Amino acid sequence: TTTSSQQQQQQPPSPPPQIFTTSHSTSPDLIEAISTATKTAFATLPLTATPPTISLALITLTSLYDGGNQPLNDVLPTFLASLPVPVQTVLGCTAGGVIAGTAES
Repeated sequence: TTTSSQQQQQQPPSPPPQIFTTSHSTSPDLIEAISTATKTAFATLPLTATPPTISLALITLTSLYDGGNQPLNDVLPTFLASLPVPVQTVLGCTAGGVIAGTAES
């Protein structure tokens, strides 16, 4: 029993669970879209006594968000800094153009 007790103490700690969530917004306003999608995603995360760190956030935008008076490079860092949970890495992209203009026959 002493040996099994020592073996249990020598095992490395279990890694934290990998938790995924996703969300989207159809709002044409960039700030509102990001806020809505983020609130919805956070609502599906399990509640813990200490907030976890988000290791990876993926953000994709369509070409409908042309920036206007809200450049993406200014909006996202400010928004991410205001989140209650720190984000370690952010990957993002924007997409534009028409993938298929008509149905294939």
